[in-house]
Amino acid sequence: MEAPHVDEPVANTDSPRASFGGRLEVAIDVDMCMGSQNCVMEANSIFELDDRGVSRVKRDVDANDLAILQRVVELCPSAALSIKAGFHGGTEQTATE
Repeated sequence: MEAPHVDEPVANTDSPRASFGGRLEVAIDVDMCMGSQNCVMEANSIFELDDRGVSRVKRDVDANDLAILQRVVELCPSAALSIKAGFHGGTEQTATE
């Protein structure tokens, strides 16, 4: 399976996300997340489930996390996760697919 590519962000302030150094972002579509825990099992240092059973990002992510994040995106059965290029010019932008 082809690895997901990193896209430019699209503004959307409703999505949980984590960022690092203005360059990398993880977005979770909480309406699509079904709580399968694939992300938690594959990358428990990055993901956890909240009280509602929905995935959330526990910490900032950086380029060193890209390979595992791409794997987690592939494993998500509900396609609720996406990876995006981060912030530009100090302006925070959140993205979902």
